Amino acid sequence: MMPRPGAGNETGAARAASRAWVRWQTCTGRIPYALSRAPSGLSDREREIAVLAGGGAASREIATELVLSVRTVDNHLRSVYRKLGIDGRQDIPSVLGSPAG
Repeated sequence: MMPRPGAGNETGAARAASRAWVRWQTCTGRIPYALSRAPSGLSDREREIAVLAGGGAASREIATELVLSVRTVDNHLRSVYRKLGIDGRQDIPSVLGSPAG
């Protein structure tokens, strides 16, 4: 079995932590609107991936950012689609809602 990308790679882990911190700071300490509106049937990881996918990120981009395999991201997305009763990532924004401008 292949190790997951970034596993044991301190530089990769540091970059991922840095990106996560920057994203959190952009939220000004508040929970992002889309995350707060996500249906409760989703796990935290499913919500995180759904928000990124609904925002237009490709599976490969999500996998790189979250230090996961593309296959894992796609498996989570399939679970999201099933739980939300939608057909694909294009339907995620309508279910999660969009930020109030």
